[in-house]
Amino acid sequence: MLKITIEDIQLNDVQPLGYMRLPSYAVLFQSSLVSGWARFVPARDNPLGYVGETLQVEVNQESTSQFVHSSTASEALVTPLATLGDYRIRGTIASIDSISDPPDGFTVVISVGETAFCLSHLDIDRRNLSVGATIEFTAHEVSLWDEEI
Repeated sequence: MLKITIEDIQLNDVQPLGYMRLPSYAVLFQSSLVSGWARFVPARDNPLGYVGETLQVEVNQESTSQFVHSSTASEALVTPLATLGDYRIRGTIASIDSISDPPDGFTVVISVGETAFCLSHLDIDRRNLSVGATIEFTAHEVSLWDEEI
């Protein structure tokens, strides 16, 4: 979870997101980690009512790229990139868990300050991954989901 304050919401920029194709809006947000733009999926019917509000959100991304492994611990970092909604992420691998389908599948949780990014075997190669290691990557099309959903 990430605690954010929504500073601006673009009501004319609506796109469906997720399996349920819920409406999302471009928002300018601020948190202790970063300020920037992302897609926001509200739980309530009045998205404009979120402007100025501080709330907890779950963080997701459409895709990832440019992985770099580091053998030394580094400070968590989230940096906005030139493409709105894209961020350079640096965090610590908190867990690596096997999943049953597919049989060789797995998830990786990367702790980044007060939030976490969850990646699957489709996003990252398991080789050279270890809990506690520092990793950097680019998260594309970051979305923020109201925790009330």
